[in-house]
Formats: sequence, structure tokens, C-alpha cells
Amino acid sequence: TSTYCGTTFENMVEVTDEMGAALQQNPSIAVDRSGMAHMVWTDQRSGDMDIYYAYRNQQGLVSSNVRVNDNLGGTTQRDASIAVDDTGPLVVWRDERGSDPDIYLARRTSPTTFSTDRLVNSDDNSTSQVDPDIAVGPEDDLHVVWKGVEASQSDIYLANSTDGGLTFTSDIRVNVDFTTSAAQHQPSISAGPGGAIAVTWDDQGVAARDTDILVSLRTPGGAQPQRTVSDDIVRAFESYPDTAISQTLRMHAVWLDNRRGLTEVFHSFSVNRGQGWGAVTRVGDGDGDSAQLTPDMAVGADGTVHVVWTDYRNDLPQVFYANTKGKSSGFNPSVRVDDSTAEGFALHPSIAIASNGSATVTWLDGRDGGARGMISYSIDGGGSWATSMPIPGSDGTSVHSPPVLAIRDGLIVVAFTDDQGGLPRVYVSTGASVPALDDAVPVEATGSVSPATDVTLAVEEDSTGPVHIAWVDERTGQQDVWYASYDPVPETFGMAARPAANVSNGPRVQPSVAAGDGGTMHLAWVDLGDAVTTARLMTAVPDLDTPIVLDLPTSANRPASSPSLDFTNHQLSVVLVEDTGVNPDISCARWENAPPDSPEPSAPSNNGWVTEGEFDLTVNTGSDGDGDPVLVRFEVTTPEEVLLTRPFEINPRFTLTDAAEGTYTWRATTTDGFGAYTTEEWTFTVDMTPPGVPELDPLPEYTPGRTCTVSWNEVTDPGDGLVFYRVIANQDIGFNPPHLGDSGWITVTNHTFEDLPATTIHYSLGARDEAGNTVAATSTVHSIQDVEAPKVFIRVEPALEVEEGEVVTFDASASSDNNGIVSYEWDFDSDGSVDSTDALSEWAFDEAGEYKVTIAITDVAGNVAVYSDYTLSVKDISAPTIQLDIDPGTDFDEGTTVTFDATGTDDPSGIDVIRWFLDGAAVPFATGPTAQMTFPDPGLHEVEIEALDVWGNLANRTVVLNVRDITIPTVIFESVGPLDNTKVEFFTLYVEVIDIGGVQKVDLFYKTQDQGVFSEVPMTRSTDSGNRWFKDELAPGGKGNATFYVKATDMAGNTNKTDYQKILITGVEDPTPSNGNGDDGFDIMDYWWLLLLVV
Repeated sequence: TSTYCGTTFENMVEVTDEMGAALQQNPSIAVDRSGMAHMVWTDQRSGDMDIYYAYRNQQGLVSSNVRVNDNLGGTTQRDASIAVDDTGPLVVWRDERGSDPDIYLARRTSPTTFSTDRLVNSDDNSTSQVDPDIAVGPEDDLHVVWKGVEASQSDIYLANSTDGGLTFTSDIRVNVDFTTSAAQHQPSISAGPGGAIAVTWDDQGVAARDTDILVSLRTPGGAQPQRTVSDDIVRAFESYPDTAISQTLRMHAVWLDNRRGLTEVFHSFSVNRGQGWGAVTRVGDGDGDSAQLTPDMAVGADGTVHVVWTDYRNDLPQVFYANTKGKSSGFNPSVRVDDSTAEGFALHPSIAIASNGSATVTWLDGRDGGARGMISYSIDGGGSWATSMPIPGSDGTSVHSPPVLAIRDGLIVVAFTDDQGGLPRVYVSTGASVPALDDAVPVEATGSVSPATDVTLAVEEDSTGPVHIAWVDERTGQQDVWYASYDPVPETFGMAARPAANVSNGPRVQPSVAAGDGGTMHLAWVDLGDAVTTARLMTAVPDLDTPIVLDLPTSANRPASSPSLDFTNHQLSVVLVEDTGVNPDISCARWENAPPDSPEPSAPSNNGWVTEGEFDLTVNTGSDGDGDPVLVRFEVTTPEEVLLTRPFEINPRFTLTDAAEGTYTWRATTTDGFGAYTTEEWTFTVDMTPPGVPELDPLPEYTPGRTCTVSWNEVTDPGDGLVFYRVIANQDIGFNPPHLGDSGWITVTNHTFEDLPATTIHYSLGARDEAGNTVAATSTVHSIQDVEAPKVFIRVEPALEVEEGEVVTFDASASSDNNGIVSYEWDFDSDGSVDSTDALSEWAFDEAGEYKVTIAITDVAGNVAVYSDYTLSVKDISAPTIQLDIDPGTDFDEGTTVTFDATGTDDPSGIDVIRWFLDGAAVPFATGPTAQMTFPDPGLHEVEIEALDVWGNLANRTVVLNVRDITIPTVIFESVGPLDNTKVEFFTLYVEVIDIGGVQKVDLFYKTQDQGVFSEVPMTRSTDSGNRWFKDELAPGGKGNATFYVKATDMAGNTNKTDYQKILITGVEDPTPSNGNGDDGFDIMDYWWLLLLVV
């Protein structure tokens, strides 16, 4: 058994328990999910051939042998194959119990018994059935293949079972013959996910091709066409392979092929890790009458395939280039890369592709009669190429090999051999770009004792990864492969080395190198010292003591040559040349498909703490998709800057002992043998010294309520870590569980316990630092928990209601507490302040209102009882204070709207209502703090305001308003005339004068015949009507119009002078004799004279 990639095996254990001379041969093995190995073989212990079985358990013990087949005596059972499903092992074999060989199956029913043998084949297509193989699918479906022979014609057949082997389908022919004489041998079957199965076999379908390996993939959807690894239908000569992998894990291969006569470059690809290959495509577009040599290939990040080669289409060798950019199949037209002179040559190109798609090519150039390394680049997909420049250090006089090239972001590396004062040595030039290439430096400063040839190099994709270089020289007396790694950051080479002598005999030639993960180097070469020329692969993981060396397999153990490696996106591919005995073939030899999971540090935690001198570093290695064991290497830097390493082992733990205090850094590297994967760097601190001892602050004898807050002093940690505190509450001074409370580990210096009982509580304090070191001593305190507040009892006299200023007595002296009362605090006026601290107190309330009287009583523990449900009403005995504003005042014109405003009226208890009364009315004309009224009539008015507070106290106030009369009297004339002066000697004139404030006087202005001036006489108020005024004994005067008007004056002095009024007088011109007053007859003057005469 091997636990590591098949490079080393445990000591052999004999499986068979037959101790005689019987022959046991043709073993087959299968391993179940538990790791138990199941084996079958052909055994002749009974005289003829039978099938025997044994198993090896996980502890390495082998069981007794059990015969599988149930047929005994004189018949042959041989060539068994075994597989395992969920119920146990199943065995198929060739069985000759009948007239011709058939395929039989049996299932193990217990560790020592098998079921009855069952026939698998149907004999419908062939007479003899031999060479069976069995596979179990993911749903425990069974698939059996065999070679069927009929009349010397052999084919591959398949039968399937879905009921555990009880029944099988009819025989299905797998292969398709190229010719009627084709022969197929040695079938093998494997089952994959989704019901897919793959069948491979040796095929001799085309005589010119010798034997090929064909494959047929069958899925539930049907069978795919059978395929060979390379499209070698015409048995062409194939050599000089190169391989590359795309970021999408498509595997590409190019090689030289003479199927069209001269050697040309051909290309193929695989999308299933080399198990099947696509169509073969010619890369160059030459006319076919010129040779192409030395192809080199690279794949860009976008999947474009770039190929360069040496081309003789123009007679002299030149470097040509082609790519697949934008092509669904085939290559774009080729272009020439080199710019060598007509007399020069360019050959052995090497190509590398940067992440931005730019291409760089180096080659050996023979211009000017010398040989030097040249380099050029293209930034447009190969459409045009920059003028070439010599590789620094390649002077054209001493270069001995073509340059090789590798690129990653920010780094170009060119390697070649050069003879500078001695034998050819390997030189390397590096730079961030082609123009920035530095002078070449030798890989080995002292040189070797023999010329170096066949230089190859690879650069790791990681920006800090190394460059790996390999070459051939004869310093050991024969050709041998040597290698070294170059670190671009310090620009130094590691010591040159060669594969160990015990892994191959040598000579060793044709190296190819690939840069794996984490500084891993993959190196392939051809070993000429074996009986059959063998290609070998060595994987050297940094710091792994013994590199892994594997033989690269070939078909039927054919000789191998020209291995080519590529490593991209964690995937390694190998192609090589197989010597078929007729012409060489290109084959895919190995594909490393699944790197292990990325390792993750586990313990101690990053930036964590350790408190012991012995502890484990642990890393989570995950698993490897290929089932490879994962080894772990540890690197630890101590506080003294000493680097400790644990070499690669399967154990994911590394035990440190006698660790000193301080800060450590560490990381781990895992490997599955094909790459190295390093964790991020973690840090932890070893601290074994506890912090200082904290002390609890003293507690009072009594603690109130059911809570208690304990405090303590802060302490520090010598290791500068955080200090955590833990305090426990317990009724037991010995602190036996259960505890009343536990703070847990906290960083503050106080903690409050809740829901504590009424008893003595003990508290214990401890401390620990961030690392986990705890103090040896603890601090304790205790306190009696008083959970009862005082009982309040108060008396108030007088109770419930008092008047303003009245003294009230408050008495709480009857209150009680179980441990004693220490203070009383009264708040009588509800302002939140303490008004008295006496149990018996007196208080007078200056203002009316509702008062909530509060008393707080505190006991010796600090429990406080608060009573605030006593309400006292203080009566208001003061009437409101009326504040009145009148707009526009108390003296105003009639018709004015007056606003009365009593909003300023005040009362300590509050105003209930304000009412307004006019001129002694019983009903108010308005209520509320304001009122309005319009006074249309002049005169004096009284307005009374009445304010009532909430306690019923009444205040009133009366104001006298003078409403001024500003309206003139109204005069109405009674109609007079026309008058005939011959008939009327005197007449009376009446007017009606109306004024709300009274009429003071009325004057009449009168003249006759519209002549002279008006005479003014007073009119008299009629006794029968207060508004009627008259003037009698008026003479009509001469014929014509008599004119008059009236001026009425009211009591306020307002005067109304009326318009002129006309009275038509008819009769004679002058009805009166001459009287010395003119000829105007009787007029007013005559009237006055008459009055005088009377007097």
C-alpha cells in the first residue's frame, strides 16, 4: 500500500494463504469507501484454475482466502476483475465450464461466501468471451465489457445491469471497425457521473498504423464516436511536441508531423484533461514543399493559441508566427517575425504571452556571420512586430544555444548558453519589458566543467514566485539534467542540482520545466539508461526533502522522448513522443487536475494568546480532489527572531515545547506533491504571567432592594493584555454552587447583581488576563440585603380642603420599617424640592389650588418608600382683579363700534367666566374676556363687567360711556299756497323738526316778492306735537313768490339750514296802502311796527 502518490510503498504483505507450489496470477483490486481493499486472482490450488478472493482491512490485516466461483472439477475460471458497490464486492471472470468461454459474475454475500454464479453474456454475437472488466456507476448500476471472438474476428462488447447483476441487457458492440480484418483487445471500462461510461481498448483496425488506443464514451443520451489520442490515421512521423493550458483548462498540443511529406507543425486540443482530443489542424500556411521545425506555443488569457516555429519557405530558416484569435477553428495566416538579413538565419523561436495579450518572441539569429539571441514583440495580435534587439549579453560571437523565453506581469526572462571566457554556461536576462532587459548574468558563478545545452525555463504566475531553469551538461561524465531557481527580487540563483541518481540511471537529456504553485518546480526529462527509453517527471516542492519522481507512462511500454510541460491555473499537462516502432506518435502522458484545498490556519487564533509552554499549531488542510495525501510544513518565528521549522509531514499539528513568553509569528505550507500552498502569516502571544490582584470596594452593612452594585480597583497585566474580572454572588461564604449571580468575564470595574434575596450575600472577585492566566488569590466582601421599604402612615389636619394662608399639620411619625427609618422628606407644594425633613411638620399654602403632597421615607439600608397620593385642595377666597381696556375710550361719536378687552383680568385660581351688561340690563350682551358693541344713539351709557373665578369669587366694574350726537336735525315742510293776497291777510307756516337728541331752536328766514333781504324770526314748538314748529301771522306780501328757509339747531348744536322754499302769491301787486315802508305792502317790517304799536 502507498499513502503518497505511489512513490513509496509499505512492506509487501502476502495475500494468498496457500503454502504449496500452486500458481496464483492475474490479480485485480478495488477499494471501498471505508478504505478496505478487496482482491481477486486466478488460483490453481485445486488443480485447475479458480477465482479466489481476500480483503485487507483498515488495520492492514488480510482475511482468509475464499473461492468465488461455484463450479468445481476440470474447468477453468480465470482473468477476474473486481468492483465494489454500496453492498459489497462484485467479481466477473472468464469461465470455460461450457463448450466455449463465457463471462460470469458473482456477488459477495458475506465475508466468506459468494452468491450463485450468473452468466453475463448472451452468445448472440460471438462464440468466445474473454478479458472481462467491470465498473459500478453512481447509482450502483453495473457495466461489464469483454472481448468477443467469432471466427478469428474479435470485437468489444458491453452489457449493463440495473438490478445488482441479477439480469443483464443484450450484448452491445462498442467498437466500429476500420476494416473487416480489424482486431480489438484488452477492453477496460470506467463509470462516471450522470450515467456516463468510458471504454478503452487496443485497436488494430488499420494495418499501417500498428496498434492504437481507442476510446468510446457512452452516456444515457447515446454513444459518442470512438477516438484515438492523436489523429494518426496515416501513421505519420510525429516529434518535437509542446503543450500549453488555457485559463479555462483547455489543453493544447503542437508537434512536428510529416503526414504531408515534409515536417509541418500541427495542433490539437483536449477539453477533458487529455482523455479525448479534438481535430488535428495544420498551423502554418506554407505550400508544403518546405520544412517547418522547432515549434513553440503559448496560450493567452483570452484563450488564443499563439505558435512560432522555424520555417524554410524562403530557403534560409526564418521565424514565423500564427494564432487562432477570432477563429472558431484553424489558424490565421502566418506572418514572419524575425528581421534577419538575407544572408543570416533565424531559428529555434520561443514565445510568451503577457496578460494584456501582447506577444514576445526570442530566437537564435545568424546575421553578420555570428549567432546571437534576438527578441521582438507585438502589441496588435501578431499583425506587426517591433524591430528586434539583441538580448543583453548575447554579443554574436559566443552564443551556443537558442534563447528561451518566459513572461509574467511585470517580468520578462530570457535564458541562453554563452561562452564568455570558458565553456558555455547558462545565462539569464530579466526586465520589466523588452527595452528594459538587464545584462545577462550566469546561473552558476563558477561555471561547469562541460558545455551546457538544451536550456529550458519557466516562470511562476505569482508576482513574487521564482524562475526555474533546466539544462543539460556532462560534468558527471555523461549527459545529465541540471536545474536551478532564480529569485528576481534579490536577483540571485539557488544552488544548481540534478535529479537524484537513485531515480534514474542516465544519461538524462531533453529537459522541460514548468513552474507550479508556491515555488514548486515540475521537471521532465528523457532517461537513456533504461532498457526502454523512459520519460520521467520530477516534482520538487520547496522544503520537501525528497522530490517526487514518476515514470511518464506510454502505450505498451513504448520508448518515450521529447516531453513538454505546461502549468496554468493549478493544472499540469505533459505531452511526449512515443516510439511505435514504425513512426513516433504524440501522446498525452499526465494531467494533474485537482490541487488541494487552500490551507487555513486554525489554532492558535490570529492575534490570540497562549498560556502554556507546550501547545500545538494547527492548520486545516482540507482535502485533495485527486485523493493525494496532503503534507504540511510549519515555519515559526520566536520572540527572539529564531526560525523554527517542522518539515513536511502528514500531521497537520506541530507541537511547540518550552515556549518562552512573547509574540510569535507562524505560517504553514501544504503540498499534494504537485504544488505548494502557503497560509497567510498569523501572530500569537505566549503569556504565562497572571495580572495583578484586584480588591473589592467595601460594602455597607445593609444594601437596599434586590440589587447590589459591587466595585473594585483596576489592575494591569505584565503582558500588556486586557484584564478581565469575574465577580460571583453567593449566600455561602465558601461560594459553593449554585451561585446567586455571576458576572462572567468582563473588562469594567463594577457589576450590578439583581433579584437578590433578603439575606447576607457574599461576593468573590477574580481576574485573568487576555491570555487566560488567572490570579491565585480572590477578594471577598459581604452585605445584608434589605428588600423591604418603610411602611408610610400620615395624618393631615385639617384634611382635604383648606383656605389660602391657613396652616396645615402633616404627621408621618406613625410610619415604620423593619430595620429603622433614617430620614423624612416632605414636598408640600409639588415643586419637586424638599420643604421639610421632620416627621411632624406644619405648612401654610399662600396660593389656592390642588396640591399633591409627597413624602419620601428612607430606611437604614437606603430603601425609599414614596407616598404621593395625598391631594389637598386650597380654597381661593380672593375676587379676581379686573383689568379693562376700551377702544376708542369712553367718549366717542354715535355709530362707533367699541371693543371691550378684559383679557388682563387675573385670578390665582383662574377665571371661570366674564359677562358684560349694558345700561343695567339683567341679561349680558356678551360673555368672555372680550366684547364689542356699536352705539347708534347719542347719550350716556353704562357698561358693567362682571368677572367670576373658579371658586365663585365675583368682581365687577362699571364704566360710563358718552356717545356724542353728530346728526343734524331733520326738517320737513308742510305745503303752503298758492295764496291770494286779496283774500288772505295772514297765514301760518309749519315745519316738523326731528332729532334724536332733541331740538334746541328753529329759526325762520322769510322775504316776499323775491326782493330784499331775509327776515329772521324764531319759530315756536307746537304744544300738541314735540316735533312741530310754527310761525303765524305771516303776511303774504305782493303778488309773486315769497321765499323762506329754516335753520334748525339740536341740543348738541348740530344745525340744519334747509334749502329755499317758494310760496306762490296771487292777487294784486301791493295789497296794502303806503305805510312809509315802501310800496311793497305788508311785510316783516310792518309786522315789527305792528308789534311796537301793540306794546
